[in-house]
Amino acid sequence: MKIINISINIFISLIILSLIASADEISNPDIQSEKISRNEMSGYLEAGKRSTALDYVEEDSDADYSYTNYQFRFKQNIASRFSYDLSSFQYKKDYDGSDVLDNESKIFKAGGSYYINKQKEKSLKFDMKFQYKEKNYYNIPEKEYNQLTALPSLKFKKEDFYAVSLSIGLNRYDYITGDKNDQFKYSSKLDFYRYFIEKKFMLSGYEEVEFLDNKQTDRDRVKNNLMLGLMNITNMILRLSIN
Repeated sequence: MKIINISINIFISLIILSLIASADEISNPDIQSEKISRNEMSGYLEAGKRSTALDYVEEDSDADYSYTNYQFRFKQNIASRFSYDLSSFQYKKDYDGSDVLDNESKIFKAGGSYYINKQKEKSLKFDMKFQYKEKNYYNIPEKEYNQLTALPSLKFKKEDFYAVSLSIGLNRYDYITGDKNDQFKYSSKLDFYRYFIEKKFMLSGYEEVEFLDNKQTDRDRVKNNLMLGLMNITNMILRLSIN
């Protein structure tokens, strides 16, 4: 029921954004002349048998299991400034001779991109990605959880020169049988790249801060990541990483 409510809310939000983008193109003839309308739809269904020895190289056990999975994805460019995509994925494992590890994963993803400012040589784009996951163990209820992820980002790009982007990640784990294992992860990331000498060299880097709130340990953890690299069009020349 929860995944249905989330899907409806995201779908309504995407419709509102698409109407705003379409109205913007109608009112602006310069944008309207660049209008792109394209739909993409894909999916697959797979079933078979595998072994845990093939999944994990260091796994000592060699348990066989049957699996079924499917994926469906739909993407639409409603206007030159706005596009969105929706996808659904389900994976089910049924172990031979043991029901303890039988499990099922359901994942729903939604995302949208909107150009706040789109010109020939520079652009400002807002992206939003959502993911909702249900992990079910039929015989180990304490391992079951729901996961909700949101990732908004803002990117400014000057064509063939440089780009700067800022993103914020929100990741929450809610366990079904209690909240002692619940986790909340927050992250912010600033990354960039810049070309030099007629795009023969590129300087790139990022700084990321991660914050983890773990109820089981009753302790907060902060992690900082920093990377700076210089490369030519084919090879990495120098890379500095600090964690």
